[in-house]
Amino acid sequence: MTDYQKFQLQWMIDHNHSIDELINELEKVELDKDPNETLQDVYDQWELFQGFGGEIWPCMKEWQQCDC
Repeated sequence: MTDYQKFQLQWMIDHNHSIDELINELEKVELDKDPNETLQDVYDQWELFQGFGGEIWPCMKEWQQCDC
């Protein structure tokens, strides 16, 4: 696990989001996905366009620059 992945998990905890909530969010995106898309594609779309009701951790580049 990378430091950035650890940061993402801690961000979820700090913002009161759970793994169950993440799975539910991904399931919503998956309903609209193209059959050729992978789970990684679904996650990437969710992270870029939806997040937790529009709330999401900083991207890796921003995280590296501010050391959040």
